[in-house]
Amino acid sequence: MRLLLLLLTLSVSALAEFEVAGYVGLNMQDFLAKPAGKHQYNITAEQRLELTYSEDEFKYFLNIYAQEDAYDFHEDEREHNKRTFARVDEAYIEYEGDTSKFFIGRNVRFWGALEVRNITDVFNPLEFRNDPTSGDKLGVWNAQYTHYTDSGELSVIVKFYEEEQKMAAYPYVYYFLPPVVSSPEGTVIGGQVIPSFDLAASYDSTLDSEKGQDHPSLFLTYSGSTDWDSALDYAVIYEHGYDAQRKFNINEFINKNDLNASTITFQQSVYLVNKFMTYNTMVLGSALIKLEAQAVDVISDKDISDYIHIGLGTEYTLNGLLGEADIGLMAEYYKYYRFDKEKRSDLELFETMQNDLFIGARITFNDLRDSSLIIASIIDLSYAEQVYSAKYETRLFESINIALDYQYINASENTFTAYHLMGSDPYNPKAKPIDNQRLGLDVSYHF
Repeated sequence: MRLLLLLLTLSVSALAEFEVAGYVGLNMQDFLAKPAGKHQYNITAEQRLELTYSEDEFKYFLNIYAQEDAYDFHEDEREHNKRTFARVDEAYIEYEGDTSKFFIGRNVRFWGALEVRNITDVFNPLEFRNDPTSGDKLGVWNAQYTHYTDSGELSVIVKFYEEEQKMAAYPYVYYFLPPVVSSPEGTVIGGQVIPSFDLAASYDSTLDSEKGQDHPSLFLTYSGSTDWDSALDYAVIYEHGYDAQRKFNINEFINKNDLNASTITFQQSVYLVNKFMTYNTMVLGSALIKLEAQAVDVISDKDISDYIHIGLGTEYTLNGLLGEADIGLMAEYYKYYRFDKEKRSDLELFETMQNDLFIGARITFNDLRDSSLIIASIIDLSYAEQVYSAKYETRLFESINIALDYQYINASENTFTAYHLMGSDPYNPKAKPIDNQRLGLDVSYHF
């Protein structure tokens, strides 16, 4: 796979009309604490290739990503993480005129303003085979028409297809589905007892959808900025289509040859909504105020409540406090609220930012290597969870990027949150979950 991308890069580089960019890298993680049965470390080779061809008002773009997990080459298949794959993230044609733009193809969009979690960044699903904190997303097929106004731009976007999310295998540390174990009463799945004697569990990546995966989702967006003394950048979005918040169904299949044995599968399901979203930033002196919000009307799904999700943040920059360095002090608060408490809760939907406070600091050293350091903590005010992290990034020789990071997750002891399930002992689900501690090093060469 790596050889294929390398040969493709060399062959296309010979064509002067193409712009070629990308990187090759190695991501290494060592887990100082982890649950029984999951791997102690992880080594992943990564490659990305971007090809751009421009002619007059037209732009043609291709973005390919591939990775290889070291455990996937282990002789024992039970050790495989199932994280080796190649995918096309973007492949599109774009026409841009003086007052409008047209786009069709596959791409990745970024919507939002907050630091920790962009709750309005709903267009692309996450890649479940990678670290959930990495923000790695899947490209989607869509078309867009944009009209430029004097103060902003108005867009109509149609998403053609709802992507499935494949998942890594259980030995991967960030596998987060509930452990399945036997008990005298039956089988326990995340604290819920299923009355069967012998159960096997798996994840079915086939997406269950209300009207088919090819049912289109419509987005109307408007973004702009003001010329006030306090500059405001804003965006409003309306969606009619499938919600980015997905639910997991638990399906039990009885073995006809052995009535005491059955199979459990976890399967994702999507449902139709009307959704209103906004993300905004306002500059007030040295402070930056941020707001993201979404209000969701669930059209017909009986399991999911109408809900709102709000994130409010601020960042205050202290210039030149440490020589040439700038320090940005950050704080954000997230609230998820369901209107119908009888329907699925935030726990059942694996929502991790339902009543959470983030406090952090970003140090930008303003040196020739673009070095920066981020120190952060996230405190769950409902379930007594905390996440602490630090990340240092720098560059060597203009083309080599280095990132060092540390992360500590103190999972809830008594509540079946996503972090609790990720750290549970599959043989003793009532035991206190293992706190996740990670040291990471990422080195990449960019061309």
